Amino acid sequence: MTSHARGSLLRSVFGEGSIYQTLDNSILDEDDDVEANQGHVYQPRTYFRDEMASDSVDAEDGPPTSLLMEGTPRFPPQRGVESRRRGGPTPPTQASLNNSRANLEGGLKGLSGSMRTHLRTIDPRERALWMWANIENLDNFLMDVYSFFLGNGMYAIILTRILNMLTLLFVVGFSTYLGSCIDYSRLSESHKLSEVQVPNCMARLGTFHKLVLWLVALFWFLKLFQYVRDIKRLADLRNFFRHALDIPDSDMQTVSWQQVVSRLMKLKDANLATANVDHPDLGAQSKQRLDPHVIANRIMRKENYLIAMYNKDVLDLRIPIPWANSQFLTRTLEWHISLCIMDYAFNAQGLLRPVFLRESHRRILADGLRRRFLFAGVMNIVFAPFIILYLALLYFFRYFNEYHKDPSAIGTRQYTPLAEWKMREFNELFHLFRSRINRSYEPAARYVNQFPREMTATIARFVTFVAGSFAAVLGIVSLIDPELFLGFEITPDRTVLFYLGVFGTVVAVGRGLIPDDNVVFDPESSLRSVCEHTHYLPAEWEGQLHSTKVRAEFIKLYDLKIMIILRELASVIIAPFILWFSLPKCSDRVIDFFRDFSVHVDGVGYVCSFAMFNFDNAHPVNNPAAPRDELRGTYFTSSDGKMLKSYLNFIDNYGSSYDEEDKTRGKKRPQHNDMDKSVMGRYQHMRLRPSTDPNSNNRTPNNEFAHGKMADSLLPMSDNLDSRAGDEGSNNAVDRGVLGLINEFYQQVGTGNTYNRM
Repeated sequence: MTSHARGSLLRSVFGEGSIYQTLDNSILDEDDDVEANQGHVYQPRTYFRDEMASDSVDAEDGPPTSLLMEGTPRFPPQRGVESRRRGGPTPPTQASLNNSRANLEGGLKGLSGSMRTHLRTIDPRERALWMWANIENLDNFLMDVYSFFLGNGMYAIILTRILNMLTLLFVVGFSTYLGSCIDYSRLSESHKLSEVQVPNCMARLGTFHKLVLWLVALFWFLKLFQYVRDIKRLADLRNFFRHALDIPDSDMQTVSWQQVVSRLMKLKDANLATANVDHPDLGAQSKQRLDPHVIANRIMRKENYLIAMYNKDVLDLRIPIPWANSQFLTRTLEWHISLCIMDYAFNAQGLLRPVFLRESHRRILADGLRRRFLFAGVMNIVFAPFIILYLALLYFFRYFNEYHKDPSAIGTRQYTPLAEWKMREFNELFHLFRSRINRSYEPAARYVNQFPREMTATIARFVTFVAGSFAAVLGIVSLIDPELFLGFEITPDRTVLFYLGVFGTVVAVGRGLIPDDNVVFDPESSLRSVCEHTHYLPAEWEGQLHSTKVRAEFIKLYDLKIMIILRELASVIIAPFILWFSLPKCSDRVIDFFRDFSVHVDGVGYVCSFAMFNFDNAHPVNNPAAPRDELRGTYFTSSDGKMLKSYLNFIDNYGSSYDEEDKTRGKKRPQHNDMDKSVMGRYQHMRLRPSTDPNSNNRTPNNEFAHGKMADSLLPMSDNLDSRAGDEGSNNAVDRGVLGLINEFYQQVGTGNTYNRM
């Protein structure tokens, strides 16, 4: 079989041969806003334009290359950017930008081979400004900036990667040694390690075992080569943080993301594509918006769709057996879903493929998605033996010492992957979500543990008493005669030391099952405290927070850690059946979801409609003729008021990040201990507000919140692109839309906080 035939077969299996080669060609003339000719030349993680590249770009890719590389830059005086701000970087001035461009032009005009050498010789700050001014793919750049922030800087990222590589090497090497280089039949009669070692064990390995080791070694060296090449990109990001954002390496572990965003905003005018000012050579369609909302949307373009899918229960994750009705999601299956759906719907630039928005291509897209699910299931079966062996060894080496040292840790709970997707909110970056969820663990444990377990507690007290008695006697005897501690056998080949370990483990586990006598039984208050952080309180739970039914449903989301680990191991076998039988059934719904819940934003591209926080529209702009009946209204609104909660949480995270007096904000966000002022408290208040429209039949929380007033998206909040506010007069501008309602509510509850447009 030729390479061309093999490539065609793979494309056909994944749905590309029938979709991306035929459908894309049929719509190139119809979509002027799509980068039709960039897919085959685009290099991932390439931010900068080549001086020899074409000047043809679209509305989402920014200005032509010639505007950035050639000619005399003409920057009008900057507006809305302070010359200096305590605790932040000094914004680039007109002179510094002109000097940077002037110094670079001589080396960039027609000198492609010497461009990198020239850049290495210039001032680091000028290089950082050049890096920012010549970004080609803003999505990739912002995602790399965020990953650099999460990794706490260049050196921490490199160290983490080195240790991860060593971990893989250790797991494979140590497991090979234990499995092939030890003669376990001689353990009982030997007293030295050398007596049980197999000589020349590596030479005696089977052909299959050697093949696996060679494949692992090949993967390891390829990954190492990739990491070595990536050091250059990390160095550029380090230079950008240090000189453009004025964030040194020493501050990477303490600086907050809000401060990073604030300093990115100060650099807007240094890039023609994101500048507030109007450039004579830059059309309005070339402007790329940049504010906290846009940054979050670009970084979470794919994640927002996934959050909405889990919120709307689009994916069928049930195990295909008659009695299995619960959803089954693990990290392994999560990775398969991202590979099959997200990599299918988004192109190399990270943008949604326009073919997904065309109803005429619904059938062929759904068929392609089904083939991807089936192919992923087959590949999972092929690699299942290696994956499950590696995961079993990894979890064993990682958690055995933890549970051996503290046996009570076996009762530790954590949120399942499905719960995390249910609780994560639109435009909520990972570290903000993790911080919010971590604050809920203490009240969650208090809620779960306070329910009466009288029979279990009674048995645990008895077993703990008996095991503790034996352990006490053995301990006292060992203190009297220490030789008994190692040499005295209670049963054949089992000494005092062995039984002390056994009884100690039983005591530790038993004590973990006995509730504290001083705990006040108030499950409703405890669960509401949990919901203040998780923002997850289904309507069917109301009035039943004290019941064991709600507790059982909550435990499905807040499961034992050991059960989550076992479920991860089992998913290697179970995932193929979900990929073969359950997920293909919802392929049509997935394709419909992208078409129904995608909106195009000038300068940003297609994003999930829920992430726009547009409360005026109960349906996206792609479906303007959608019926207004209650069923369709429910379909086009988020479940459990997630969009409103996400909006309120977004305000809490970014609303005061740019205040002049807010200089001490670190990576930890302020906690809302006052429930009336928390996200859930404000959500409940707004959800119960009566509608001002007497003709409205839609009583969903999101629409009741915005009835009677036009709600604006957050996108214009820094670019001043919405001029309607000025037309209505300064007195009415604050009272318009969602922001006005938020400010009005803040004033009513007396918080004294307002959310101002930048």
